[in-house]
Amino acid sequence: MKKIAFYTLIIAIAFTLLSPKFFTVYFEKPTSSNDNTVSFGGPIPYLNQTVQLSDKIEDYPLEVKFQSIKETKTSFSFVPFLFSIIITFILLFSIFSLFIRFMTRGVQKEEK
Repeated sequence: MKKIAFYTLIIAIAFTLLSPKFFTVYFEKPTSSNDNTVSFGGPIPYLNQTVQLSDKIEDYPLEVKFQSIKETKTSFSFVPFLFSIIITFILLFSIFSLFIRFMTRGVQKEEK
């Protein structure tokens, strides 16, 4: 079980690190606030980027994708990142454990 937990943790960290590329932020209408900070990551957003949003109503709905850290100002939050890893680990570990339990369970003989 320790091997499964270790490999699941590696997969959870990799998924959490790559999640900003998978998920996009969707704006249905222009925001009224001047704060153009968008959060990325999953399952709990942990990266905040400052982006320029259009003021034109015709441009909406608008989908904002994660840009490279080198291109835009990005801030990192450690606690949401840690919670994202934990949530992903718990979900994957439970799925893997159930799958392995059902695959390795022997066929029981019927008693006469």
